[in-house]
Amino acid sequence: MSLKTLSDVISPLKHYGAALEKTVKEFHHKIYEEWKTRNTDNNIVIVGLDRMSNLEVLVPMLKLKLSSKTRLVFIDKDLYSETEFYSHNDDKDISIIKMYMNTTDYLTFNHPSEEGYDTDYAQNLEWSVLSKVLIAASEKGLISL
Repeated sequence: MSLKTLSDVISPLKHYGAALEKTVKEFHHKIYEEWKTRNTDNNIVIVGLDRMSNLEVLVPMLKLKLSSKTRLVFIDKDLYSETEFYSHNDDKDISIIKMYMNTTDYLTFNHPSEEGYDTDYAQNLEWSVLSKVLIAASEKGLISL
């Protein structure tokens, strides 16, 4: 199913867009803060935030630097925040993995229909997110795990 009218776009953006963007920024900050607090080897895997609250993941010993970019997207008429982790090599961006959050704070990877996490109740979510990102980087051949 696809969006048929301008109203199909405007109404969800009006009612949920700003709140979803705010929730995702807060989630990125939560991952950053929890990683910084819990990770005693914070020079092995470094998690940062850019000025737009997008996550950055660095593993200096593996020469891995991943950035992310976030946007709102519609999938089957539903509004999601899509955070794409990517590596910039040879003047091009290589997509690593996409993370989706819906308007009820449910987080999935690759596609919204995949099994995911309720961000309000999931334990150690920063470990799960970073594990998924690093495994995806390995599957793309950027690192060997």
